[in-house]
Amino acid sequence: MNLTLGNGATGPAKLPMTRTGSQVRGSIKPGQEIWVRGDSRGAHTTLVFPDGMTNHGVLRLRSADGGYVSSVSVPSGGMFNAADGQLLVEAGAAGPRTLAGPLVNEGWVSINWPATLVFAGATHVNRGEFDVMPGMALGISGQGQTFRQEAGRIRFDGGADLTGIVFDWVGGTLVGSPLLDGVDLRVAPGVTQPFSLSLIRSSSQFTGELKTGQTLWVRGDSRGYHMMLGLPDDFSDAGLLLLESRDGGYQSGVRVGSGNLTVQPGGILRAGVGAGGPRPIDAALLNRGRVEANLSVTLGRAGLKHRNEGEFVVAPGAALGFSGTGQTFEQAGGFLQIDGSATLRDQTFRYLGGLVKGQIYMANDTLEFGPGAGPSGTFLTGGSGMRLSGRIPSGATVIVQGSSDAYHTLEVAPNGLGIDGVLQLVSRDGGYNSALRVDGAPLAIGVGGLLQFSAGSGGPRSVTGEVRSAGKIRADFSATLGQAATPVLSTGEIAVAAGVTLTLPGGVQAGGGRIEGAGAIVGSVLGNATVAPGPGLAVLSVNGDFVQGAQGTLEFEIGGKTPGTGYDQLVLTRPAQLAGTVRLVLANGFVPSAGDRFQLVSGPPASTIGTRFELPKLPAGLSWNIGVAGGLAFSVEAAQPAAGQFVGRVSDGDGHPVPGVTVQASQTTPYGLRAQLWNNATLSGTPLVERFDAQIDNNWGGGVPDAGIPADNFSVRWTGFVVPRFTETYAFHTISDDGVRLWI
Repeated sequence: MNLTLGNGATGPAKLPMTRTGSQVRGSIKPGQEIWVRGDSRGAHTTLVFPDGMTNHGVLRLRSADGGYVSSVSVPSGGMFNAADGQLLVEAGAAGPRTLAGPLVNEGWVSINWPATLVFAGATHVNRGEFDVMPGMALGISGQGQTFRQEAGRIRFDGGADLTGIVFDWVGGTLVGSPLLDGVDLRVAPGVTQPFSLSLIRSSSQFTGELKTGQTLWVRGDSRGYHMMLGLPDDFSDAGLLLLESRDGGYQSGVRVGSGNLTVQPGGILRAGVGAGGPRPIDAALLNRGRVEANLSVTLGRAGLKHRNEGEFVVAPGAALGFSGTGQTFEQAGGFLQIDGSATLRDQTFRYLGGLVKGQIYMANDTLEFGPGAGPSGTFLTGGSGMRLSGRIPSGATVIVQGSSDAYHTLEVAPNGLGIDGVLQLVSRDGGYNSALRVDGAPLAIGVGGLLQFSAGSGGPRSVTGEVRSAGKIRADFSATLGQAATPVLSTGEIAVAAGVTLTLPGGVQAGGGRIEGAGAIVGSVLGNATVAPGPGLAVLSVNGDFVQGAQGTLEFEIGGKTPGTGYDQLVLTRPAQLAGTVRLVLANGFVPSAGDRFQLVSGPPASTIGTRFELPKLPAGLSWNIGVAGGLAFSVEAAQPAAGQFVGRVSDGDGHPVPGVTVQASQTTPYGLRAQLWNNATLSGTPLVERFDAQIDNNWGGGVPDAGIPADNFSVRWTGFVVPRFTETYAFHTISDDGVRLWI
């Protein structure tokens, strides 16, 4: 049947059209309805509008029975659904529904039964109301088609399967989440409304930017397989860019060819777990919002530069890696939080500001610290291509590590290196070298900074170059520090653990501070430090010159009669030059007896004795005799004190007094805290007992604290001074029965 609707045919009409081959010419007027009806009489029905279709009334596609086709074909001229027109796709008795022609809608399109919109090369435009009803679906597939949302509203309460087309969102609103498979999605700058859209298949593209409230899900799945979405140059994300697979462990990633992928303040870039699979971000990332790596992420490509000024979180179990060498990551603000892992190889990491939380592994990279670097972060470095520069901030740790991954490690600081935090040298496995060479300027350890040589799995440890330290140098494993002919300049602390040898090719020149240990120093020790075996009772050896300045101090503890376990000992291989103070304190409540001898300095006779000796007072009738014939030997002898002031004397190998040496009672005598004990629980009256306790660590149980003091209903007060050995945090705590008060 052929139907012509002339210009004068304006009256209401309801015209069912059946059987394929039927045609309609002319426009559908207001009040008129064309029902495209597949049924058992006309069978499948495709109604043709050969000269185009304009609808001001109702165009209905619905089968009457039998599940027949009820479709429209417009081979030329296109379909125009006017502002007063209704295009209704309905179920009827089921069957396919196809709109074959370019569609422009300014009225109402209702998809209440699955339908397909198709015409090769067509551009479909919506400026009105376009509704896909719940449970229904609209399909637009391939053939170079474009769907342009210009105005009005398109609502996907049901589904939409848009495959291989251009979806051009110019204006108006979009409700729902159509499936975009291999779609070129274009979102104009004027589109500001929230949306949630999903793109699958790597042939998809996105043009535009994400604004607040807008979500773009880049999705790998079993339909579209691995997904790598191309984003425009200098892409901006102020919404949510989600990289997540739906099933099958497929890749879900993005690529920006030129410029940055910028996550704006308030924006989120999230690598979601989904069903697993790779999450590549092939772009130069500039984060001012939040990046969440909830699954492992690979970032960038060769030569790119990334910068974090916001929040960057790598979740537990996730990993941050880099694809391609020669990239740069700048931590400039906000924080980089590594709860999982982060690995750089042949890259550059610049710590310029903000905070690094957690640990970053670096192999053959460049690690730079700027003046704004925050007080946190651990950098595990290795490989002989590793480079360090700047100043390690307080609270941050750099570990120089030889390992089976990085092999022997000789890192270089080409322009010197500062330490306000921690620099540690250690091997992870296999006994690999862990070394640092400092060129151009000194290794400068600030107050509070720590250079530490640790054991790990063995292997050589060394720091070569000029060293200046106001902080702490700690050798817990044998190591070499400094360079020949240039002494380590120290006003801080040097500690050498038991069994450890610290080799100083240029020696150490101490302007103050402390040198302590129970191991060995190979190299000269010069200057005004406090030198003491220890901590505790120990033996420290120095294989080199030992020259004490006028402000220097030798400090020993005596708590028994055996060197190393009962009293401190300094072992020298060359004659000492002593010009400062030798201080002796008693430990562990020990009181020497007549005839006791303590070889505190073992070695050749001192070449210079211009020393002040500060010694603890001995019981009445005893005094010290300090022999200098072979090192320094302290003996206890019977003496008659002169008005209670005589402490001891210094004698040479023949027993003659050594002139010009002062012996005086130590200001630290006696050693410990003053204890006052009362036979009541209120600290009342005159104490029954007064003494000095070297340690406050008592568990009297059912016993008594001292003779004459009852087992119960007593009180004790300790007063005095505690001198810390190192600049670090100390904790004072008590475990007490009944009341206790602690003042520091």
